[in-house]
Amino acid sequence: VLFSGRALWQKGWDIYLALARRMKSFGVRFQYVGGAITDSFIQGLGFQWSPAALSQIYSDSHLLINPLRVETFGRAAIESMACGTPVLTAPSAGVACPDLPFVFGNTLEEYESAIIGLKKLWEQGRPYRRLSERCHEAAGAFSFEGVVNQYEKMFSEVLHTA
Repeated sequence: VLFSGRALWQKGWDIYLALARRMKSFGVRFQYVGGAITDSFIQGLGFQWSPAALSQIYSDSHLLINPLRVETFGRAAIESMACGTPVLTAPSAGVACPDLPFVFGNTLEEYESAIIGLKKLWEQGRPYRRLSERCHEAAGAFSFEGVVNQYEKMFSEVLHTA
């Protein structure tokens, strides 16, 4: 379970810490990329300057947890999905995109249950690979080409309806 970004309350760092401590006996590895960490339950990967190194970290992870408390659409979530890694996040307007296969949680219990469920899915193999492929495909809409196509479509609709 990966946490990417600054270790702030607004980003749900306290939730991540609580989950790492609660789930230490479940055989789930917790990792943090984005800074230094001294917690014994979490493996710190430091800050990554290299996009290739960060992509590899996302690809090697089985789940990104992004329990945001602020209304944003996180780049880390799209980067993770582009690498085929599912995202567990809090429901908010910032991530209310029906085309993205987010997994949602509100409480520690819901996050824990989702992590256990995704771990079981990963252990089954094929169902997790299908979810991973779906994440990768969905993130393609946010590539440079995908965004440009969306703008072209919007401008065309404005021109033809004006």
